[in-house]
Amino acid sequence: MWYGQIVIGPPGSGKSSYCFGMQQLLTALERQHIIVNLDPMNDLLPYECAVDVMDLIKGTDVMKKHQLGPNGAMIYCMEFLLENVDWLVEKLKKYKNYYVLIDCPGQVELFTHHEALRTIIRHLEKLDFRMAAVQVLDSTLCTDTFKVRSHSSSSSNNNISSSSIILASSSSRYDKCAQLARSGSELPFTVLLFLVMLLFLLQHISALLMALYAQLQLELPHINVLSKIDLLRHHRKDLKFPLEFYADAYDVQALLQTMGRDPHPVGQKLLGFAREVCELVEDFNIVSFLPVAVTDKECMLLALRTADTANGFALGNYTENRTGYPLQLNTEEERQNLIERLQERYLDGDEEDERDGNFRQDSEKTD
Repeated sequence: MWYGQIVIGPPGSGKSSYCFGMQQLLTALERQHIIVNLDPMNDLLPYECAVDVMDLIKGTDVMKKHQLGPNGAMIYCMEFLLENVDWLVEKLKKYKNYYVLIDCPGQVELFTHHEALRTIIRHLEKLDFRMAAVQVLDSTLCTDTFKVRSHSSSSSNNNISSSSIILASSSSRYDKCAQLARSGSELPFTVLLFLVMLLFLLQHISALLMALYAQLQLELPHINVLSKIDLLRHHRKDLKFPLEFYADAYDVQALLQTMGRDPHPVGQKLLGFAREVCELVEDFNIVSFLPVAVTDKECMLLALRTADTANGFALGNYTENRTGYPLQLNTEEERQNLIERLQERYLDGDEEDERDGNFRQDSEKTD
């Protein structure tokens, strides 16, 4: 039997850093563990992995051999891994009863609508592999604002922004997407996710949609993590709400009220489109986030405890004293306390306080 976490999320969200931080914590807790790298494109890993998919197939080789781009090569590699899933199983059998961290590729389609990763997970579950999905999303997306700029009269007709072109081509499909969103069928998730992620103008709202769909697609106990919380100190002026609002993901449509009314007609279409997405997220009411700074031990320990509760490790190993922490199944109160502490530490102070704090830390290091 294995317990573990399957770590997913878009590129650059901090998945590998999360795995590295979790590896350090598990080492400190003296818990036997391994990391499995399933990203055939990532050859700059910050951690030591016991199982590396690049020993089976490399994305760069696939790109050269089949003349594919990065995304196409990634899909090919994951389908190849699925066909050779016995290779992965045999590798894992060498680490029976180890706690497993699986670092997944960042291509969004792999954990939203493509079946390869989901089918691999089903194979592992048949071997009594008990996993919790940890979706890592960049907390700096919370600072995004909504605007489609109209072109000034002095601009050249040829100087049209790429985002406006994308918006214009998408606006004619808005009504159909909104209608599909209300229907509750599987298709709207893929359509909405694809369009919103491409537009990159409402990244926090698209992140909410991605978190929702990954939960529905993978069918695993799910934990959404807002990573890089410590970096929010540099964007505190751009946050419209306290950290608790973004972590709990309640009343999502309040985000739209802070964005104002864009005079651009395509902007109005997109705003209505975003409103439909917000309603969809609110209707399901299953998305919330655990804010995490990898360098903060308290954050990482709560993330581990939450994952252990979700995948069953805490209950299955507490009597053997293998968890490394006191058993407490309800971590919600701790999560709220952590949010308050992170709000006070990173967001409530002003820039002068931050400079003073950095100066004191530097002085302590010097001493």
